[in-house]
Amino acid sequence: MLNNSFDSLCGDYAANNDIIKDFANRCPQLKSQINETVCTLRKRILSCNPLHLLQFAQEHALFNKMGITSEFQQLGVASIAIDRFAEYVQSIYVSGLPHVTVQTDNEDNEFNRILGDYIDLFRLLHEYYFSLASDWSVKKKYETDLANNIFEAQLMYGVRGKRYQFVEKEYFSALLSPHDEVFNQLFGLSAKNIIDGIEKLQYALSHGRFGALNKLGEMFEEFQSNDEENLESCIEKQRALGQDLISKAFGIELNNIIGVTGWTEQFVKELSYECGQETSFFLMMNTLDGLL
Repeated sequence: MLNNSFDSLCGDYAANNDIIKDFANRCPQLKSQINETVCTLRKRILSCNPLHLLQFAQEHALFNKMGITSEFQQLGVASIAIDRFAEYVQSIYVSGLPHVTVQTDNEDNEFNRILGDYIDLFRLLHEYYFSLASDWSVKKKYETDLANNIFEAQLMYGVRGKRYQFVEKEYFSALLSPHDEVFNQLFGLSAKNIIDGIEKLQYALSHGRFGALNKLGEMFEEFQSNDEENLESCIEKQRALGQDLISKAFGIELNNIIGVTGWTEQFVKELSYECGQETSFFLMMNTLDGLL
């Protein structure tokens, strides 16, 4: 379908002349809107508590998948944008230092506004690709085959190529096992330690929260089945487990990479970015006409 997208939009120029010109004329306006939205979003995201905003983003991505049994059910722009929101927020914090001004009691309202603006940005980008392709057609900027390839590549930028979770272990085993000795020398971890940690982390970020909620439900049912004489004793025995499950279900425990995986701090640090570690990306705003 994507292979024919540019052709169907711009291939028969005579038949689609008015439509193509209308799309092409919107290009400068869309570009300006996108650059303005990117700059505004950056300022608003950096004014929020990073941990709280990322937790909000992850929770929305998880609940966005509830009832979804196939990726074909997530074809809407808004649904895809929600899945990508945490990545976008992380990229902003990596490229700038936060200066938190949003008060805790107003966080939810601000987080929802930021998410709404990000979804709008996602839509604007898709409109811009079609507008840009129309502009190429009007100006005869590229040969059709090259234009097709560029247009398709832009539409596919959001494709991550993620494997299904059940085949991940085989892939990482083949990739990492030959380097077992090097991992031990550098980080005090075996390839198996790293592969096991990846499995634990994937479970924590995909099913861990729902698993904790299910166990809390089972615990509540157990409390209900006890008579009044044994109820207090039962609650006391399960107190520590209950607090742990609450932290996993509603807190950030499942995002503690060292705690979840058992990896060393040095290894995790080598795989991670600090806030403000890579500031060069937004420096382009000072030398280029925006980001587009």
